[in-house]
Amino acid sequence: MLEAFDFDSQGNRLSGILHRPALSPGQTPDIGIIFANAGARGRLGSTFQYPLYARAFTALGYPCLRFDPHGIGDSEGNIEISAMPDFYGSLQTGRFVKDTVNAISEFKKRVKPKKIVLLGI
Repeated sequence: MLEAFDFDSQGNRLSGILHRPALSPGQTPDIGIIFANAGARGRLGSTFQYPLYARAFTALGYPCLRFDPHGIGDSEGNIEISAMPDFYGSLQTGRFVKDTVNAISEFKKRVKPKKIVLLGI
């Protein structure tokens, strides 16, 4: 089951997609997976692989969250115009850390996994 939702991060509305596996009522998953941002394509992944991986993991019983950080995809926010190496350099120095922390908090509220794995390239 897919669930689209929005959540707040630093005053921006971020867009996420939650992949929920078929679980028994009241069952809490042991592990949940959050797909970390891979650059300018947000919740799709660098080569659009995140939806494929999320469906595969969900079929194995793992709930997954894909989200767009601020300024990417369907999320609010701005990214200033700069050279691509500068943009990717800002990713390496933590541009979306706060968005990821807020996504983790939202995932915990909605899914309540015992452990969370951040997955990315």
